[in-house]
Amino acid sequence: MQSREVSGPIPLQADSVKGFAIEMELLESLCKKPSSDKFKAIGVVGKGGIGKTTLCQLFFSNAQKTKELFPRIWVSLCRQPTKNSKKKADIVKAVLFQLGVEEEVSDIEDKYTADHKLSALVALLHKHLWGKKYLIVLDGICDAGICNEDDEWYSNLGSNLSNRC
Repeated sequence: MQSREVSGPIPLQADSVKGFAIEMELLESLCKKPSSDKFKAIGVVGKGGIGKTTLCQLFFSNAQKTKELFPRIWVSLCRQPTKNSKKKADIVKAVLFQLGVEEEVSDIEDKYTADHKLSALVALLHKHLWGKKYLIVLDGICDAGICNEDDEWYSNLGSNLSNRC
C-alpha cells in the first residue's frame, strides 16, 4: 500500500452544504430498499467537479441514514502505482485493511503468486462481507486510472463478490 492513500472521508455537516437534498433522499431510499438475493451496487458517477465526493461524504457521515450499512469503508485513491494489476490488488487490500484483517492479507501475500493474489484477495473480501449490508466508497477511482472502457474490473468487482457464494 506504499503508493496509495487510504483514509476516511472529511466529515461534513449536512447544514454546511447546500443543494444535495434530492440526491441524499435518493441514496437513502435506494439503500433502504429490501435486499434481494442479488447484489445491489449504487454508482455515483459524473464529470469531475460536480460534487460526487461531497455527496458521498455527506451520506457516509450521516450515521442515522447509514446505520444499517456496516461496515462503512472509504478508500481515497489519490496516487497511482505503476502496474494496473497492482492498482486492483491495492484497492482490495485497502478495503480489507479497513475491515481489520491485515493478518489474513499478509498470509495471502506470502502464500500466492502475483497471478493468483488478486483472486485470493477478492475471495477474502467476499468472505468478510458475505451476508452484510455495507457501504464502500472508492473515491477518485477514475482519477487513479482504474476505470476505462477496456477494463471492466472495477464495475465487475461487486458481481465477483456476490457470485462467489
